[in-house]
Amino acid sequence: MILNYLKLAVRLLVRNPFFTFINISCLSVGIAMFYLLWQYAQFELKSDQFHLDYERIFRIGLLVRQNENTERTVGAGPPEIHRRLGEDFQEIEEMVRIINQENFRWGMIPYHDGEIVMSTQNNESQKVAFRESKIAYADSNVFAFFNLPLQSGSVGEVLKRPHSIVLSARSARKYFGKEDAIGKIMSINDSIGLTITGVFKDLPHNTHLDFDMLISMGTIGNGIFTLDGNNRGGHCYFKLREGVSAPALEEKLNSSIDKYWAEICRVTGCDPSNTRIFLQPISEVAFSLFHVDYFSPKSKVTLFLFAILAFVIFIMALVNYMNLTLSFNHRRMKEFAARKTLGAKSNDLIAQFMIESVLINSISILLAFTLIQLIRKPLEIMLAFYIPDLKDISLGSFSIVAICIVTGIIVTGIYPAILTHRRSPKSLFASFGPAANKNSIGRMLTIFQYVSATVLIVWTFVIIQQLKFMLQKDLGINTNGVIVVDLPLGLKYTAADLQHFAHLLERNNDVVDFAVSRSVAGDNPVRDAGLKSDEGTNSWEGGGNTNGGIDERFLPFYGIKLLAGRNFLPNNPADERGILVDMNAIAFMKLSDPQEAIGRELWMQDQWPHNFWYPVKIIGVIETFSLRPLSQRLFINRMDKESNVLTFKNLRKADAPRKMSVRVNTVTFDKTLTDVEQSFKASFPEHLFHWYSLDEHINRHYTRDKHIRNQIMLIAGLAVAIACFGLLGMMANQVTLKTKEIGIRKILGASLQELGSVLLRSTVYHLTLAVLIALPIAYYLIQEHLGNFMQRITLHWWHFAIPVVILWFILSITITTMLLKAVKTNPVDSLRYE
Repeated sequence: MILNYLKLAVRLLVRNPFFTFINISCLSVGIAMFYLLWQYAQFELKSDQFHLDYERIFRIGLLVRQNENTERTVGAGPPEIHRRLGEDFQEIEEMVRIINQENFRWGMIPYHDGEIVMSTQNNESQKVAFRESKIAYADSNVFAFFNLPLQSGSVGEVLKRPHSIVLSARSARKYFGKEDAIGKIMSINDSIGLTITGVFKDLPHNTHLDFDMLISMGTIGNGIFTLDGNNRGGHCYFKLREGVSAPALEEKLNSSIDKYWAEICRVTGCDPSNTRIFLQPISEVAFSLFHVDYFSPKSKVTLFLFAILAFVIFIMALVNYMNLTLSFNHRRMKEFAARKTLGAKSNDLIAQFMIESVLINSISILLAFTLIQLIRKPLEIMLAFYIPDLKDISLGSFSIVAICIVTGIIVTGIYPAILTHRRSPKSLFASFGPAANKNSIGRMLTIFQYVSATVLIVWTFVIIQQLKFMLQKDLGINTNGVIVVDLPLGLKYTAADLQHFAHLLERNNDVVDFAVSRSVAGDNPVRDAGLKSDEGTNSWEGGGNTNGGIDERFLPFYGIKLLAGRNFLPNNPADERGILVDMNAIAFMKLSDPQEAIGRELWMQDQWPHNFWYPVKIIGVIETFSLRPLSQRLFINRMDKESNVLTFKNLRKADAPRKMSVRVNTVTFDKTLTDVEQSFKASFPEHLFHWYSLDEHINRHYTRDKHIRNQIMLIAGLAVAIACFGLLGMMANQVTLKTKEIGIRKILGASLQELGSVLLRSTVYHLTLAVLIALPIAYYLIQEHLGNFMQRITLHWWHFAIPVVILWFILSITITTMLLKAVKTNPVDSLRYE
């Protein structure tokens, strides 16, 4: 009997290829996207929950109120204070400290700052060197603390000795290929040797930890034990003892804050009474961005939406299948009536429907997982969608996927049987016709599809507009044709070397202009240009970001306009203590006229090698330009405006020029770049030449936003496609059910518009209702998304109207073919239709 049911199911699929194609293609895509989106969202939402005893691991941070207008949330602190806390409080079972490369400072680290080139010798005694950006110093227990697996080396020994380094598997391949890296020597900026003692597995995607190389903390020496303005960039993690309450420990730590922070506050000018410690669960770190954090934070809202969209896409595919199956079954009512007349029972019909459902769903599942394997790598490369390995997927996630698929099989198999249950053959014979397709469940399912498609296409449209706004936003500087050349690391050059490089660039006709600075737009800015009006003030009152160490060519090179005063002058001793500021930087002086700021004497903070203040004078006021990516929230919780302070060359040791910005002739770009490289090597022999495009350097901060845009575009595209396929199938069924009606109307002289109205009346009603429901939902989601940006687009009515019109146009194109086919059918053939 089952074999007969199976044969009948196969025959139905073969006889109706159009419905079979729509059902299987939509179901397979729905199942594949459900699996991809659900696993991705759940894996990311569980960031850092793979660590052993993660529930007991907390990161220590600070809430610092510097004045009535400024409050910081800081995710790091002095490593020496962290050590003392870990030793003095018995509630803390274990601690580990990590100093990430972005927080490397002279004074804390005796050999280098954050600019690093790692080098080694290969088997042919050739130097292999790369500029690195993901290096960190860590305590020796870091691998045991976080349960990070090693490919080679002993967990407790790899970082135990000073001058030892552990590489990620990716870095080991980059430097040594297939050779064994253990025991090899690497050098930092050609100044200090490190012995490779281990190789760790590449970090998983679902963690905020972001390093490719770990160096033993003992390599730093006494630098981490000092308490000065430089030694504040260490991230520290505490593992609490079993049963210890984190809030209770927070209160205990804050009650002793004077004891531990008094010494550093004497150096930095902070007030311990305005400083509060907090403990952040490690499972929350990946979703936050505090001061001196430089990893790209993940959005919980977006990930939750992806999890919801996983179900939405799957339900849309399931709705398609149910609607088309129900509509198609109305055409089979005579078959069901005949079978019941011949003695078939409800159980027989249920078995038939279940086998048909299992067959279609089984084929769809096989196609879905085939599709997953085909698109896995392309999605990971192009959209940053990755599928966790099977071993990383929890049993709960597997269960949810399985339950959803089994539910789909049962619902689509049982529901049609319910419609025929307890109905007489006579009523089933009478069910075939236009009225048969009027059921409230079908209408609700159809409206759900249109609501989902409308929300997604409106949301996608605004995301695209926001990213376009950020990429095209005028930063206040001219970046056309600009490349940036990194000067030798560790300040290993003389003023004469830099002058010689500049002289060679001047002689090159394809070099339009150049300028030096400590940093460029797109670098991770540090709010280190603190200003105050009086030497006796305890802490800074204003200030801002700074490129620092600029020369007299910097303003004209980037097209930064002077509002008042003058630019720096070459070889002018009077400018050694001069600064340029924008109006936002001196807002604390309550000035409205730029001219009033000229000549004002202030005190500026210097954190190298020790925190102190010295007098400076404002010589010019400039227009505000952006250093910080527009996608980042401001680190300063109560600071709404970005501000800039520029210093001249070596006013501060830390502001010594590190970058040479060069505007080149884009027509002869390759030749010009080669000439610049030769000029660099002639001026700085044996130093690595490293360059990058400034536009690309700035836009790299928007990589995650681009990925989110592309991900949402893919999801929205699939949702619209599923809705279109569903509408196409429904229209085909409508045409079939109303074949005789259309023929009669044509004989009676009905026009094309009248015939179209007959077919489209319910569809237009459903679409209109769906739009009214969808727009408030889309507005809420858009507001949540735009809240992640410092600067954002202003929403207008057309942000909602245009995508709705696009959706209606797509759906209209979808049904045009069916509509034309219906109205062109010969009325005589229509009247003969059974």
